[in-house]
Amino acid sequence: MLHIVKSSPFSDLALEQALSRMLPHDSLLLIGDGCYALSLGDKLFDGMADCARVWVLQSDAQMRGIQIEGSGASSADYAKFVELTLEQSNVISW
Repeated sequence: MLHIVKSSPFSDLALEQALSRMLPHDSLLLIGDGCYALSLGDKLFDGMADCARVWVLQSDAQMRGIQIEGSGASSADYAKFVELTLEQSNVISW
C-alpha cells in the first residue's frame, strides 16, 4: 500500500496514523506540508515497519527549504509519484 501524507506532523495525527498502519512492503510518500516530517529525523523511521520505504516529493520539499539528501528518505519527482501509485495495489491519502 502507498500511504500519502500531505499534512504537517505538527498540525494533526495523519503521519502517526499512517505509520501505525504500515506493513513491511508499504511505502510512505510525503507531499505538501507532510515534507516537514523529515525534521523528525530518526523518530520518523522508528515508527515504520521494517523494509518500508519513505519517499518525499522533491518539488514540495524544495519549496519549503527541506533537505532530502542524508535524511534516509528518497527523492521523488512527479513521474516517480505516478510510478509509486501504479506499483501498489492500494493508495490511501492521509
